[in-house]
Amino acid sequence: MIDRYTFKESLGEGRLGKVHLAEDKLLKRDVIFREFDISGVADKLEFEKNFLGVVKDLSSIENANVLSVLDAGIDGDFAYLVSESVKGLTLESLLGRKEFSIADVHFMAEQLLETLGELRHIGFFHYHFRLSSVLVHVKASGRKHFLMTDVGYSKLLPLIHGGDTGALMIAPAFAAPELCEGQPRGEVTSLFMIGQLCYAMLADCHPLADLPLAVALAKHKVGELPYVSGYRGGIPSSFRDWMYKLMSPKWEDRPQSVSEALAMMPGDSEMVDGGGVRVMPQSMASIFDAES
Repeated sequence: MIDRYTFKESLGEGRLGKVHLAEDKLLKRDVIFREFDISGVADKLEFEKNFLGVVKDLSSIENANVLSVLDAGIDGDFAYLVSESVKGLTLESLLGRKEFSIADVHFMAEQLLETLGELRHIGFFHYHFRLSSVLVHVKASGRKHFLMTDVGYSKLLPLIHGGDTGALMIAPAFAAPELCEGQPRGEVTSLFMIGQLCYAMLADCHPLADLPLAVALAKHKVGELPYVSGYRGGIPSSFRDWMYKLMSPKWEDRPQSVSEALAMMPGDSEMVDGGGVRVMPQSMASIFDAES
């Protein structure tokens, strides 16, 4: 089955392994091919059973905000997972371009939260949100569409590396305190990371991004994060306060479920700047044309 794919471009390498843009020679289409090094796995048969169990759950997801799983398997000392390839750019690649309006960020949060609400029903929580794990695709209508690219990693990482190693994969800027301390709280922990994504896209940067994990954790725990208003004015107070609620260092002070977070979320009608002007999304079509 591996012969079915031809690697076209490296898309990066992380703790779980390498990611490639590849061509499915059988169906003549581009796919995302992820390979996981399992040379250190002691019991390959047990691993295969558990790995294919996770893949089965992933393949059952039917959500427009999650990359569809197309294929998976094990070949010697590596396992692989193949998913659809969608034209788009990561949040990381868009940071610093001042292309996200306040309404864009509001819409992003809403899409990601609704997707998390569906994933929780099959036991998936996204503990690895980072700017590179969300893909932005612009539809023909000009509406932005946000996709999670690494759903299921919180289950795959312990399989490959053993133990509860989820915190080792997280970016410092998005590290929920309880996750780093080995006590993840399901969707409540994911909410912290959604809040941090909103902060980064509103500020067009994240001041903790380049810090060591331990330093970023210490700053998160004492709430030592610059006010987002110092980076961008006109953010509706209702949306700003909601975002800070999600980013509370103490998990007990956050909404206790995705449903509660969505219920507390200000509506579209409240997305106006300080002067009462509607904050409309901006088109990123020109950026995508330049990148393609």
